[in-house]
Amino acid sequence: MQGFGYGKYYPPDFDPKKHKTLNGYAGSHALGDRARKLDKGILVVRFELPFHVWCSNCDTLIAQGVRFNAEKKKAGAYYTTPIWSFRMKTACCQSWLEIHTNPKETTYDVISGGKKKAEEWDAAEAGVIKIKDAAEAERLASDPFARIEKESQDVRKGKEAVPRIAELANESERQWADPYTQSKRMRNVFRTDKKILRAKAAEAEEIQNRNSLSIKLLDESPMDARRAALVEFGALQATDEESKKRDVLAGAMFPPAKRKAKATTTTRERLQEEIVANARLSKDPFVNKAGVLEGEKTTLPAGVLVGKGKHKESSLPSENSRERSSPSLVAYGSDDEED
Repeated sequence: MQGFGYGKYYPPDFDPKKHKTLNGYAGSHALGDRARKLDKGILVVRFELPFHVWCSNCDTLIAQGVRFNAEKKKAGAYYTTPIWSFRMKTACCQSWLEIHTNPKETTYDVISGGKKKAEEWDAAEAGVIKIKDAAEAERLASDPFARIEKESQDVRKGKEAVPRIAELANESERQWADPYTQSKRMRNVFRTDKKILRAKAAEAEEIQNRNSLSIKLLDESPMDARRAALVEFGALQATDEESKKRDVLAGAMFPPAKRKAKATTTTRERLQEEIVANARLSKDPFVNKAGVLEGEKTTLPAGVLVGKGKHKESSLPSENSRERSSPSLVAYGSDDEED
């Protein structure tokens, strides 16, 4: 059988009657460095700020919940309840901050080094049950009639709440009469819903990757399906004169042999045809910038001769014509014109 002190080393000169413990033999405390000021009644503890505090030295806000290594000591007493003092160094400017407990008001008071941040708080707005304050407690203690009235109100409220409480208790007993069955049903529903959610997430991710989308996709609704069914996509048809003229100008000078027309034209092919036509109109030097054919009646820049003398103007170009005429186009006179 192993002894009480198994696993501990006791020096040969250890005397249980004299040293009592190994800490007494080593001259150290069981709490270690935390008890270095224990002879002054100070114990180092971890202290967490109960509220926001403004540092009085550098005006920095120290948030609620920040923890410090604080020096704890007894600063007084409220009747038989001790008042504890917590003194710590702030991290912002290394100044001392001291906070005392307040047993009378059941709160904390900032004594030096800072001030409590003033915050307005409404219990009714936060949904917290209102507890009677000190003034109401003093009034009930000094006025027997008010105390009796308060007790009668509490009894009436309790009787009014009995049916609702019984209804909730019966409903809870009915739902959880068989906990295993209820738990099994909930797990089955969770597994089914989880599979559906995973499938939807995978489908949405695939659509986002295919279309390079960075937005979150919502679930499809019946209204979206109805609106999509009303949209019709068809081939673009040149019905007016301007579109026909544009097709002629954008066409090749020596078109290839005619091929058998396809039954349908996809949106991608229509887009390619549109891009090729726009590029040809902007780069072809044999197409007039005005977008007209030879011999067509239109307003031309001054000094430009087109056709067989139908539009003949002054042979001296004006300044405006020099600015507007294209350097890639050269106007030549007709053979029938006089030199």
